[in-house]
Amino acid sequence: MDAIIFAAFLVAYGLNLFFTARKSNYGSIITKLLLTPMLYLFYLFRNDTPELIVFFALLFCFFGDLFMEFSEKESFFILGLTSFLVGHIFYIICFSHQIINPVSWWLFLFLLVYAGYGLSFYRILNLQGNKLRVPVVLYCGVIFLMSFLAILRVQSVSTVRFLLTFSGSLLFIASDSILAYNKFNKKVKHAGILIMSTYGMAQLLIISGL
Repeated sequence: MDAIIFAAFLVAYGLNLFFTARKSNYGSIITKLLLTPMLYLFYLFRNDTPELIVFFALLFCFFGDLFMEFSEKESFFILGLTSFLVGHIFYIICFSHQIINPVSWWLFLFLLVYAGYGLSFYRILNLQGNKLRVPVVLYCGVIFLMSFLAILRVQSVSTVRFLLTFSGSLLFIASDSILAYNKFNKKVKHAGILIMSTYGMAQLLIISGL
């Protein structure tokens, strides 16, 4: 059954990229909103002891997907940002449950990498004076923490599971970086395709590694 759901996800994902490229709003919205429910079903059939917290992570990501479709309006952008932020918090909790072995001190050096990227990207976005600066910075901190917790699983889960989820977390950061640059700096050519291709794969990899 998980193979069937996986195939269905890939079809919906492919159709979403197709509709996004064709600028078909209805098609892209419908297919996008199918992705997280399919991923939850995929997670359920792959795990003997599924965690309810994954449901909430994907639920808030679903709302984030919905609100971001109308992100031209600031209120919907904030709602989408908040939804994804809460979704990341649930991912953080989920990852923390899987850290069962002692964590090596040197792994915390990766925080410097996230901090360096965050500060550099903040300067590129030039959010000084923008009223969305605080929520955007807060969101960045949470998604970096989510990715860092994915790193801390390295000594507690299999190598494959670690690489899947960690790679997914990096793709999530990449997707949101493109979205933010496109919104606050310069328009990115084929932004919709780039955002969705990285986002869809990010969610799939994260869930596959749980």
